[in-house]
Amino acid sequence: MSQLWQARFFTTVNHLRDLPTTQVPEIAFAGRSNAGKSTAINILCNQKKLAFASKTPGRTQHINYFSIGGAQINQHRKDVTKVDEIRALLGRFTWLWIR
Repeated sequence: MSQLWQARFFTTVNHLRDLPTTQVPEIAFAGRSNAGKSTAINILCNQKKLAFASKTPGRTQHINYFSIGGAQINQHRKDVTKVDEIRALLGRFTWLWIR
């Protein structure tokens, strides 16, 4: 079984100051409203309701963390929509842009 398939919701962050500190690589999905970021996370993780996907643009208002793998592996995937937050975090994360 793929470690991606073991993904689960980890936490939601409302402000940059609340970002969890991690020592593992992080991946962020960023793009325009209604571009399919949450859907992409669900497809990659082979789950239908891991990341909430809405037909309403701009539904995700916070940074959602998802933990990937078992207890020993603590990698996180993010679902980010706010452009200002993306710009502020650019130096910290590897980005996969979905258009």
